[in-house]
Amino acid sequence: MVNIMKLSIFERVMYIGIICYQKVSAYSTYSYHIINKSAPFAWGDRLQGTSTCKTAWQNALSDWYNASGAYIYNSSSSSSTLNTFNQTSSTLYGQTTFTLNGNKIETFAAKLNVGNTSIYNANVARSTANHEIGHLLGLNDISSGTAI
Repeated sequence: MVNIMKLSIFERVMYIGIICYQKVSAYSTYSYHIINKSAPFAWGDRLQGTSTCKTAWQNALSDWYNASGAYIYNSSSSSSTLNTFNQTSSTLYGQTTFTLNGNKIETFAAKLNVGNTSIYNANVARSTANHEIGHLLGLNDISSGTAI
């Protein structure tokens, strides 16, 4: 029996999602993803030094590694990036684009939107970073108004 109170918030959400999956579908998947849950990335030009967004990316990478073994690692020579962009919006928090080779993601650009002032809340930034990394692992968006 799992003592849910000893789990991190992220682990609790994942655990509850797995338990509830038997009754409802909490997610849908793409037919493509990074291969073997492993891929290099470089920090984007707008994420030098430290910032709320860079910390969010670092925490999200750790969250996914701890929850699923996904290893998305820093390599300055990678053409894939984690970054930010600036588009004034109260509803757009992040975006991920990628190039495909069959069902394999070859390169990606995942970004947090600094034009949405809510992204400066550490929890919002971390949730958004986790969401965007989920796309690299094959998770699709769902149409629920309360989806992360």
